[in-house]
Amino acid sequence: MTNQTAGSPSATEMPSPLVLLALTLAGLYCAKLWRDDLRAAQAGRTVRGGFPGAVPAPPRAVGLAIAGALVLLALETVGELTLGIAAEQTRMNLAFAAYSVLAAPIIEEVIFRGWLVLDRHGPAVRWAGIVAASVLFALLHPFLWAWDDAGFRLTLTLKGWFSTTVLFLSSLWF
Repeated sequence: MTNQTAGSPSATEMPSPLVLLALTLAGLYCAKLWRDDLRAAQAGRTVRGGFPGAVPAPPRAVGLAIAGALVLLALETVGELTLGIAAEQTRMNLAFAAYSVLAAPIIEEVIFRGWLVLDRHGPAVRWAGIVAASVLFALLHPFLWAWDDAGFRLTLTLKGWFSTTVLFLSSLWF
């Protein structure tokens, strides 16, 4: 999410470890709530105000998602090496890595797949929701913009465009 490459126009500091801890705990709490809603759905109970999408994924869908993620990761790595932007990769500390693995995916899936994708209004609305949620998801990551002590500014770099495109495609896949 943040880029610490020297001389990069979008170089920013890593978020505070306390902020990352709070976000990680919030994500894990969301996962607990989702799991509780899933168990209720499996028992035939409806949870008022429960998380949308609290249904198990078939093993084949999980396998396909993993295979697609590996293909996207390979394409991203080859793309960064080919474009000469691999050195601009985000530098992470342990707190940021924990947040990125444990909490961010949960929070993002609940927001971008649970609430923003409208599933019960037909295929055209569903696909429009998927594309719109994917665009929003990609643009909310600070690769094409920065917001720091100097204020908001666009950072339209090759790395920014590439990373935003990868996020958009990844969001479409998942």
